[in-house]
Amino acid sequence: MNHSSEFESSAIEILETLVSALGGGIAAWGMVNLLEGYENDDPELKDYGLDLLLRGSSVAALGPDMLRAGLAMPKDDSDIH
Repeated sequence: MNHSSEFESSAIEILETLVSALGGGIAAWGMVNLLEGYENDDPELKDYGLDLLLRGSSVAALGPDMLRAGLAMPKDDSDIH
């Protein structure tokens, strides 16, 4: 493994961690909004909180795999056979 591929591999790992953390943060924010919606009996806040919770958990769960798949795509048409 040369220096360039080691750097790329570590950069991908860092990006995967950041995407997971971002998704987890969005999910936590959604949980707070959901609980506040139940506390205040606010249906709009409950819907918004549930939406954030589901989207954040999806980003945390699927984001790193999608990121790795997207970075592995060929750069131009010459790499496709």
